[in-house]
Amino acid sequence: MVDQFEKILSEAELQRARRFVYPEHQRSFILARYGLRQILADYLDCAPENVYFQYGEHGKPHVDPKRHATSLRFNLSHSGDIAVLAVTDTCEVGVDVEYVKKELKALDIARRYFSPKESAALESVSLTDQQLAFFQGWTRKEALLKALGVGLHFPLKDCEVSLLPKEPAKIISVVGHPEASHDWSIYSFSPKDDFIVAVVMTESNDNWEVQQWHH
Repeated sequence: MVDQFEKILSEAELQRARRFVYPEHQRSFILARYGLRQILADYLDCAPENVYFQYGEHGKPHVDPKRHATSLRFNLSHSGDIAVLAVTDTCEVGVDVEYVKKELKALDIARRYFSPKESAALESVSLTDQQLAFFQGWTRKEALLKALGVGLHFPLKDCEVSLLPKEPAKIISVVGHPEASHDWSIYSFSPKDDFIVAVVMTESNDNWEVQQWHH
């Protein structure tokens, strides 16, 4: 069944899929890219196989402006059997979805990669809330760095976000981007049990859409 989805992918995408060691990871990548092409094709009014991409310095994909006259911006993330795509036409956007792993040593990882304030916030709540808080923080940071197009080349400690379960999603600070805490948009939600999604846009923006699918 996956073979029919591969037909609309580019050779570069198929090569990326083949780099995954486990077949389920290959399948997940292929189906996520298939869904991405189908959805973007609707926006661009073209066939899915005729959607062309460019890639930034750190690998963030954009619609190729030489092939498509559009201001469309998008970002894709997938985890387990869920893929999430954020689309807007006014600014850069980043999205991240993660499965909340109950067995993960969240506090140990936070002490290494999060800011001291974020780690202290995690320590202040119960073990159950720590797992949720950690993944809320992680997805918000990932989405933020993907919106910037820098990925994990930017230190996670240098972008601080709210993360406790009852706190609203908020960007507190980003090194080198003083405007982030008041000019950028951030959203966080759960598409299904044990999954967390975060979306970040590099301006205050209500003109956006999120599409998600299971595979």
